[in-house]
Amino acid sequence: MNRLTTYILWTAGILLIAFLGMEAYNRLREYSNETFELRPLVLFGTLFPVFLGFLTRLPKFLVEWKKPWKIDVVKLSVIGIPTFILMFIPVASFLNLLQIPPFLYYFAVQSPSFLSTLSGFVFGYVLLDSLKQS
Repeated sequence: MNRLTTYILWTAGILLIAFLGMEAYNRLREYSNETFELRPLVLFGTLFPVFLGFLTRLPKFLVEWKKPWKIDVVKLSVIGIPTFILMFIPVASFLNLLQIPPFLYYFAVQSPSFLSTLSGFVFGYVLLDSLKQS
């Protein structure tokens, strides 16, 4: 297969998985409305974007996998840790795991959806991207 076909198929696969993820999210939302159990909805909404970020970086990672690799600590600490924290804030506030600082309260309670989704996607991508060939 040439590169164009590979990219088209990979993009179609990611879009299909994203569509199925949105369907699963809607079903979990309906389940949460019926049972008042929000934990599955919050966890899926937080972890699914990380999975999509993994999938986005996976083709290049598979090419680099057989080569010796090392961890890019700078990228992981400068981009990975802050995006993980922003991704995890809604879950932490929902499960009462942490005392949320007032300046992060807006991200945790007011607009958790977009920021958490974007942060999760970036975090998943950076996790695989920080494993570089040496």
